[in-house]
This record gives sequence, structure tokens and C-alpha cells, in this order.
Amino acid sequence: MWAKPLGGGEHALLIIAVGEASARADLPLREIVGDGEIGAEMAVCDGYADGGACAEVRRLSAAEVKAGATLDTGEVAPHDSRFYLLRAAS
Repeated sequence: MWAKPLGGGEHALLIIAVGEASARADLPLREIVGDGEIGAEMAVCDGYADGGACAEVRRLSAAEVKAGATLDTGEVAPHDSRFYLLRAAS
């Protein structure tokens, strides 16, 4: 897993299944975003979506994130990846 703040309250998150087996992760969003950057609502977007638009995977309230909401990546096939953008929902 790789995560990086992008500025303006956005974060990038990349999950890669590097082995011969599939992988799955259940990631605590609060640990990635931090308390200081949780807005009223957060959108989890598919970072591979065309055109840079936010293809929402999930929308969460600040209370959900602070209470420990997680992002389940689902099964990631061997040598495949998932790329997410975490941002304030509009």
C-alpha cells in the first residue's frame, strides 16, 4: 500500500497485489486522512476512472470516518492494483 497527501484535502491511495496470490485490504480511512482533513463528507473515488472525474466508490460522513470507517478494496488479482482518490465530497 502507498498513500500520499496531494494537498487541498485530497489523498491518493494505491494498493498493489505483488505476489502470485490475490490480495485484499480493509483500510482505516482515518489513519490515511487524519483528523485535521476530514470534511463534512468524504468521497472515495476510483483513481483509474477516465477524465479525472470522481467516479465515486463510496461516500462517508465525517462521523463515520472518525468512528473508524474502513475501505474494503475487494479482491485484487495477482499483479493487479486499485487506485483511489480520497477527497471532500461535493
